[in-house]
Amino acid sequence: MSFAGYTTVDVETNRTLSISTGSNSTSPSEGRGNLDTTPRWDLVKTGSGTWIMSNTDLALPTNGGPLNGAGFIRVDQGVFDITGDYGRGSLSVNGGTLLSGTFSPFTYSTAAGAFALGVPQTSLLEVTTAGGKIGISAAASSAVTRSVSFNWDQSGTSKLTLASRDALDLVFATAFFPNVLAGNTLAIDRDGSGIGKVQINDTAVDVAGKLAGSGLLQMGSAGLGTLTVSGTIAPGSTLGTLAVTANLALSGSLAIDVSGALADRLNVTSADLNLTGAALAFTSLTVPTAPSYILLSYSGTLTGNTNSSTGNTFASLSGLPSGYVLVHDTVLKQIRLESTGSTPYQTWANGFLPGFTNTGATVDFENDGISNLLEFVLGGNPTINDNPSIRPTVSASGSNLVIAFKRSDVSELQPVAVKVQISSNLSTWNPADDILIGPATNPGPVGSSGASYTVDETGALDSIVVTIPKGAATKKFVRVVATE
Repeated sequence: MSFAGYTTVDVETNRTLSISTGSNSTSPSEGRGNLDTTPRWDLVKTGSGTWIMSNTDLALPTNGGPLNGAGFIRVDQGVFDITGDYGRGSLSVNGGTLLSGTFSPFTYSTAAGAFALGVPQTSLLEVTTAGGKIGISAAASSAVTRSVSFNWDQSGTSKLTLASRDALDLVFATAFFPNVLAGNTLAIDRDGSGIGKVQINDTAVDVAGKLAGSGLLQMGSAGLGTLTVSGTIAPGSTLGTLAVTANLALSGSLAIDVSGALADRLNVTSADLNLTGAALAFTSLTVPTAPSYILLSYSGTLTGNTNSSTGNTFASLSGLPSGYVLVHDTVLKQIRLESTGSTPYQTWANGFLPGFTNTGATVDFENDGISNLLEFVLGGNPTINDNPSIRPTVSASGSNLVIAFKRSDVSELQPVAVKVQISSNLSTWNPADDILIGPATNPGPVGSSGASYTVDETGALDSIVVTIPKGAATKKFVRVVATE
């Protein structure tokens, strides 16, 4: 298919224009179909429908860039879906959506007068002040990597959305990704489902405007690039979760919307989080109803601020919903919004929602032999089998039996009775022999067995060691129990 001069292609709502060039190639050395707009062209996609270029490669003239009068394909409205290769030429996103499949860069040889696979020389991609969306074609079967020049006109107040698709990544391989200027928004989203991400291989990007969306943004191939936000992070479009794999420094604000049982969330994985100078701002779209919301989770080191009302995380707090407090859980590495009516156990259990569906204290949710309440005491995770890593250890030391275990500081804020019980046959446990563990070291004797114990308060988990004389018993069994 050939175009000459200025051409507008208008695809109306709920309509699709599909062009399949098959093997009719205007580039003999390439042997594939191309949309040929040579020698001079101006092609504009309008209308809210979709133009699909199937089985087609896009190789455009190189005598100019976007919007400079030398020719362009401009996507004003709807969707322009390049299911084949976008190899050479100028594309302009001007409010519409640009989707593409595989990426095989072209070069142009004036001597040979033909296209050939190679390193791109004059491929240009521009986003205008109208903003738009760049994503992956549904026809794609692998990640789409864009190494073309990338320009974003931010002289106005535009919004650019970058979207992965299903499990496929959208990768910007160039080391020069534009910073997000004040008044502009970069949204990271995902079309379909799966674990696809938007990957930016620049080592550092600054956001003075807004970072939004419900996708996954990774800085660098290993996720160790730096994302500096002096503007706003606003997860979701209304309510949603934004994931960031990067060293994140937020000195601006985290904007959280809360509505009923739902709230926005920011997940920072694989790297560190710096909140120095950052503000947390709530907007209640409807009255909050949940006992707990996870607002932010992190896997690395958190650098916060001296502010007891935020758990020494954010520098300032605004719009806090009535009846709620902000909780910083350093064990689970979460910042949560908690109802003031929640007990410490309920607060802990809520940190494992939504997967933790039965939070009853006596329930062994994941069937690892440890009840939910004892998991709470031992600092465990009630949703996974972590028995080997948290269970008490028992050993013999001379004439004594020694049992050692951990106790979480948060469990001491709730009336939970932690006891070591003794039996000679694993069926009878005499309450008179129970060793009730208090807040501090007890040199004994404790209970009828004459036991003693030490408590080391270092860290968020106390280390408790209980020493029990063997006496004349030929067999002795011990266990740790927790009751409300």
